[in-house]
Amino acid sequence: MFAIPPFIGALIQIKFYGVALIWIGMTLSILIIFINIQNEQMYLDYLTGLFNRRQLDFYLQEIIQKNKANIAGIMIDLNSFKNINDHYGHNTGDEALKYTSLLLRKTFPCHSFISRYGGDEFVVLFEIKDKTDLEKSLSRLRENIEQFNNTNTIPYKINLSIGADLYNQTTKMSGQEFLNHIDSLMYQDKQTLTA
Repeated sequence: MFAIPPFIGALIQIKFYGVALIWIGMTLSILIIFINIQNEQMYLDYLTGLFNRRQLDFYLQEIIQKNKANIAGIMIDLNSFKNINDHYGHNTGDEALKYTSLLLRKTFPCHSFISRYGGDEFVVLFEIKDKTDLEKSLSRLRENIEQFNNTNTIPYKINLSIGADLYNQTTKMSGQEFLNHIDSLMYQDKQTLTA
């Protein structure tokens, strides 16, 4: 689509001799490309390449307005992240976040919405048929983490606390209330892991 303005400029320039519009079309195309790159970067987390919190809020609001019935939400926290940073340095901590994002991309379907919620927390949203699909996805995530930890020689293990539930349209829960709900489920999971 970015070739259209120069192409139109060239056609007009051929039809009307003496009118120079190709360069104006090129400039317009470059401006469009620049705006699209800026727009894309505004909604992506630069470290992991996942969507950021801003895009998560926008996406969740959009889902609620469309009345999508079966949406699964998963809140994920990378356990011992502070210890990884303290013992191995912040570059290794960044590496742990990148590995976690790769595991999430590998686990969930390509149409899933995966975002970095903040710090070492992630949110995954995707459409499902029923709660058994959510349980299968969580089981697959745990399997992928176990396989990753067994096959990699990094000096730490990826370990996650997970809170997950279905979004229920009948409760008229806001997007933030749903995030708070799965966040509290994640903290319950974290408590059982540390107990």
